[in-house]
Amino acid sequence: MEFIFKHTPIAQKRARIGRHGNFYNPQKPDIIKCRMDALSQIGGEEHLIDLESCMSIKMTAYTPYPKLFDSEAIKQNFHNPCPNRPDLDNYLKFYLDALHGVAYADDCMVTQIIAEKIFSPTPHVHIEASPHIGSFIDQMNHFEHQNVIMHERLQKIYEYAVKKIHVGNDKEAWKNIRQWAYEGVLDEIM
Repeated sequence: MEFIFKHTPIAQKRARIGRHGNFYNPQKPDIIKCRMDALSQIGGEEHLIDLESCMSIKMTAYTPYPKLFDSEAIKQNFHNPCPNRPDLDNYLKFYLDALHGVAYADDCMVTQIIAEKIFSPTPHVHIEASPHIGSFIDQMNHFEHQNVIMHERLQKIYEYAVKKIHVGNDKEAWKNIRQWAYEGVLDEIM
């Protein structure tokens, strides 16, 4: 899912204490407005994806140039990283709240975030939300599983080579056998 919010990026502010001592979010109207904008971008269908799956978010906040920048400074900083305030994490918090119930059921479902804040002549926010497929640990487990399979395959080839081909301690022959195992050539023979 892709969302483009065509306004100056909004940063999350601190919660306020009301007259009666209860906390409230002063940006609730802005969050609701962004949520409605996001729903309109996906056609109003709230459940295009499985809201219970883990999500990966990629966000780019295109911030306006400071007023002190002259035309030369703007040319030099065109789409460069923006080190100015507000902080990137505050932008992220605001838009994660705005996409709550649209791209995912809850913020806790977001398991991967890639975010950047850069200068742009047209301030806006671009967000891509997609199911998070596999983590680094999943990839390592897959790699380990592949190594176990390859080890078992080499063991079978070793037994085959000793029994059928009568390969002894010939290092060159074993090197060729390993290479053939990786290439899958020996699967056809065995």
